[in-house]
Amino acid sequence: MLSASLITIPAVMLAALLLLPASSRAEYFGVGIHVGAHHNVGNLDSYDPTMQIKPQTDILVGCAFKTNLKFFFIRAGIDTTFLFTKGEVLEPSTNGDTTAEYRIQYSQVPCFAGLNFPVQDIGEFYMGGGIAYLLATGSVKHGTKEDISASALGYGFLCGMQLNITSFIKLYMEWEYIDARSKPMMATQPSVSTWKNMYVDFTGHRMLIGAMYYLL
Repeated sequence: MLSASLITIPAVMLAALLLLPASSRAEYFGVGIHVGAHHNVGNLDSYDPTMQIKPQTDILVGCAFKTNLKFFFIRAGIDTTFLFTKGEVLEPSTNGDTTAEYRIQYSQVPCFAGLNFPVQDIGEFYMGGGIAYLLATGSVKHGTKEDISASALGYGFLCGMQLNITSFIKLYMEWEYIDARSKPMMATQPSVSTWKNMYVDFTGHRMLIGAMYYLL
């Protein structure tokens, strides 16, 4: 699912870092890999609170790039998701929406900045905010099955902790909250067949755990 545009932002950040004068470079530059989960993908009960749904859950796999500049950090990455449990509408909404089932996978490029709080030799705690670009594909069953494609630019928050395993390898755990919605991409209500009402809501919590290797 990853496209060239999703790889561009971290690549530009790394190139810019390496081109900086040695005196102004970050004290550390780390590359990590992680796994995680995003529950209630699509956030359909927010789109229409009168629906009763069985939420979709996706498994998230990705990599992170983190630079530490004393008590500040910049954290970017590339993530993609894989379907774990599909979303189902158990009871339709009162407005006649015909959505019965949905499957959404997406890739995202988040970029956060914030504050580091070192904890002696144990590791560090960090938190900040930033933006994210998201690109989704999948399908929605509403009478017939229809493929979807949507993108969005949103904002979010990051809170994490990092534990020292060795002088170069760190274990990290993160919570991300991203708020982003695409433009409407299909009509799922008979009464609005002349315009599109359904959008992909990427808003939600992501929990991640991974390991990071510090190169510098």
